[in-house]
Amino acid sequence: MAKLGPEAKRLLSRLRLKLMAVIFTITVLLLAVIFAVIYITEVNRVESESRRQLEFVIQNGTTLQRPIGVDPADWDPATAGALPALYVQLTPRGRIDIIQTSFKVENEEALRQLVQLSLERPAAEGIIPELNLRYLRDTDAQLNIRLAFVDRSVEKRQLAALRGNLTRVAVPSLLGLAVLAWLLASIVLDPVRRAWLAESRFLEDASHELKTPLAVLSANLGLVRSHPERTVAEQERWLEGMAVEIDSMSRLITSLLTLSRLESARLDPKAAVPVDLSRVCERACLAFEALAHEGGQTIAADIEAGLVVRGDAEELRQLLGILLENALRHGAPGRPVELHLAARGGRSLRLEVTNEGEPIPERDLPHLFDRFYRAAAERSRSGFGLGLAIARGIVMRHRGQIWATSSVEAGTTFTVSLPRHGDVTPPAAGGI
Repeated sequence: MAKLGPEAKRLLSRLRLKLMAVIFTITVLLLAVIFAVIYITEVNRVESESRRQLEFVIQNGTTLQRPIGVDPADWDPATAGALPALYVQLTPRGRIDIIQTSFKVENEEALRQLVQLSLERPAAEGIIPELNLRYLRDTDAQLNIRLAFVDRSVEKRQLAALRGNLTRVAVPSLLGLAVLAWLLASIVLDPVRRAWLAESRFLEDASHELKTPLAVLSANLGLVRSHPERTVAEQERWLEGMAVEIDSMSRLITSLLTLSRLESARLDPKAAVPVDLSRVCERACLAFEALAHEGGQTIAADIEAGLVVRGDAEELRQLLGILLENALRHGAPGRPVELHLAARGGRSLRLEVTNEGEPIPERDLPHLFDRFYRAAAERSRSGFGLGLAIARGIVMRHRGQIWATSSVEAGTTFTVSLPRHGDVTPPAAGGI
């Protein structure tokens, strides 16, 4: 079984770390945005609450306020607590009158400095940070300047508590995000790892298939060179063996190139023409009658006429050849191979090739279309295990599906579903 080498493991580890870093960074930024929105929303709420308190003080001349969310019928100003606020009024003559206060005012000079600090600020409302106060300034009809101040200690405590809660949430969240990033990176890299393993397995299988003919060629060539005095006719036996192995390698390389082309390139639009699949099936059955006769078998065809697909005619011929050859090779002697082609609704058609014989084990069915895969019962037979992989490649290039079912009662059936192009037989110039 193919395994990843040290270099492949190292590259995958580096790629996993990069993916983890990207995923972690994105999720952390998203979390930071969420936390920032929560914090800014709370800051706005707290500031809005303080602003409403200041407006209440100026409008009502008292530091009492019904708490937000409390029904007016349930709120009694006589029993409600006083807010930590200061309400003063500056007359046009410069006299400062304290209307209401929850603060201890040391002397008139300190009060005048506070009023002066609020008057020096251009905005009608804002913060005096050096005194930890929020102020609101207003002028009444008699030109008296009304000033209200609220202590910001409650605001700061609320925001500090929120920051603490967010921090307590952020620490475990970051740990969870790191684990999540690792899991997501592993999930994303799993197809890459499987593709890498498939590539390694492919190279191992190809090397194994080429190793035997090369060994035979080397041995036969050694025998020929060890008797230079003999004629070509005298060494025909060894030369014939070399020719057989060369032909085997040529077929393997041709199959590998075909498979590579099918898997790496989309169907050329210029090669995609209307193809009468019904005629392709009829001609394929006719071409394989001799092979069926040699095995004491027959081909029973049930083909609906005039079914057309859009694709490559030569590839579709190859698909039919692979399926029929596979069915005849594995079918029971004296038993027919059945081919059915019929429309499935107005958009697709279905091709089925069925043979009777020893059923394919259920564990092998998912792997039948893998490159170089051969069921345990077939490993001693000739072939490279590429035919069905090529068949799948052809079907995928034609935007179809292929699958296999097998049982003792129903036999083994390979089913192909292809998009239907129409019912009009293409002209002879189409190549069919």
